[in-house]
Amino acid sequence: MRGRCSRKTHHAYSRYGGRGISVCKQWASPVRFINWAIQNGWKDGLWLERKNNNGNYEPGNCRFATVKEQCNNRESNVRVKIDGITKTYQQWTEHLKVSGETIRHRVAKGMTLEQAVSWPKGKHFIKRKY
Repeated sequence: MRGRCSRKTHHAYSRYGGRGISVCKQWASPVRFINWAIQNGWKDGLWLERKNNNGNYEPGNCRFATVKEQCNNRESNVRVKIDGITKTYQQWTEHLKVSGETIRHRVAKGMTLEQAVSWPKGKHFIKRKY
């Protein structure tokens, strides 16, 4: 956290400190950070995550999450909106119990990503040429 926000030689600096992301002064002390972490839900298997990806590392903007939760919160994720609900591609595949391979196959046949994710199982798709 501190390295990628303050050390220009860190491999991830451009995505953190280079974008203006910083660590609050309170967490400059490892003991204060550890105390905050324990009081705010840290346990083995969880990782520190910023709620607002453009915000700083500070108590009001951080929480602990699983690796899976963190992966779903990446800015690079493809998000699909169906019936007013937005989820990542991966979340939709899990929610609808459709494999990623099935969705990739449907898109290759001409469906939009939204159609591919929400298309009923067993229903055939014919791409119309107009």
